[in-house]
Amino acid sequence: MFHVERMPPAGRPLDVPRGTHFSPRDEARHAARLGSGIAAETRPGCSTGNTLTASADSAAELLRSGAQQLHLELAPEQHERLVALAELLATWAPRINLTGHRSADGIVRRLVLDAMAMEPQLPPAQSIADLGSGAGFPGLPLAVLRPNSSFVLVEARERRHHFQRAAIRALGLGNVRALRGRIEQLEPETCDGVVAQALAQPTRAVQLALRWCRPGGWIAIPGAEQPPAPGVVAGVGEAEERHYRLPISGIQRTLWLGRRDPAPATPA
Repeated sequence: MFHVERMPPAGRPLDVPRGTHFSPRDEARHAARLGSGIAAETRPGCSTGNTLTASADSAAELLRSGAQQLHLELAPEQHERLVALAELLATWAPRINLTGHRSADGIVRRLVLDAMAMEPQLPPAQSIADLGSGAGFPGLPLAVLRPNSSFVLVEARERRHHFQRAAIRALGLGNVRALRGRIEQLEPETCDGVVAQALAQPTRAVQLALRWCRPGGWIAIPGAEQPPAPGVVAGVGEAEERHYRLPISGIQRTLWLGRRDPAPATPA
């Protein structure tokens, strides 16, 4: 449970005493209603509350099974936050077209577990930038899994940026900030690591990521079964490919991982 002093979840009175505790899933449900404008169960064509609850329960079980297959031990609050993220995105997605996945269990299966499988492939980093973050993937799940690292999500599209901010508030993620703007136009915040998923063709993605990566830091370009092939890029030294599979589905994934050249030594 997390201490919050914001608006209470939908269905709670507005005069809730200061210091009341809500879970991330309660916070996410309230944020979902704020984002959608009206309760999901009252919108024409939307799933009923029972269907949403069933999807969330299925999402929770999928998450447990996927974590077990990855040999990843989630703390209870991490599990709760990841399920809450899936529920929140499932509520927002149909209204503003954030993703083609429309159910919490589908989002866990195709987005959350994808990020969870990627996480062990990424080197340690105190700070990570997720460029072209979209609805916050993989950055938001990675931030849940790495609470001692700071994250910056960079996205140019307004609605996706608004969802990121709502998710950060609802999940109580103090280690994440969302920036809105074009990657090549914003003043970069250099980080120890940079993830650029579906940002541009591989060579261009690496070139864009270099501005956000500190000297000696790493750049990760996720790929499908065939690994990304950016080739030789000025400013990048050693590089490698990593191969892994998603839990539950067994889908093959790849990762191109490169190191930015270290800063030149200062003359004595």
